Amino acid sequence: MDHAQITEIQSVATQVAAQYTETQAAFAAERDAEAALLTAAITAARPALRAISSRILEQSTTTGLATDRQREHTSYRSERGLLLAGVSRPQRDAQRDNSGSYEGCALYLLTDGTLACVVWSGHWSRWQGSSDEQESRLTALTPREAMDTWDCADVITEIHDALAKQLAGKAAEKATAARARAAKLQAILALL
Repeated sequence: MDHAQITEIQSVATQVAAQYTETQAAFAAERDAEAALLTAAITAARPALRAISSRILEQSTTTGLATDRQREHTSYRSERGLLLAGVSRPQRDAQRDNSGSYEGCALYLLTDGTLACVVWSGHWSRWQGSSDEQESRLTALTPREAMDTWDCADVITEIHDALAKQLAGKAAEKATAARARAAKLQAILALL
């Protein structure tokens, strides 16, 4: 080792540090642009969010597993949302074991236009008489925070596909049937 190597290390280290700073700035600019695009997609979809949203599981408990006293309880969050990425239910950590943990996370778009991360936790067991519990924690995210974890193109595609599926569904037929039934009920009411 000599003085030339030390001098070269200093020179190269300065260049690498500058390159790293530039790369990080470019990644940050990319994430900011993705967040702006996602915000625009959410704003465009906001009028239809209630129609394409569903319940979000909050907690599920089973006691007395595999016995005649087995009881199940499930509760849902007051918030409704559209699953954009991840899993809608917790996943077992080891499928072939006799017990373990629940895990998983998901990105939801809530009916008010807020993005939320749902993280699953809990425990499970195959042993007779044991309990099985899973619960979720919901945390609001900014579009920028969401883009740090999930892919922008995939998230926007989910919003698009949910809207297209809803439009192609049977909502119009159901509304027509409901109006016809309401007219019949009004006619019956008029006879009374």
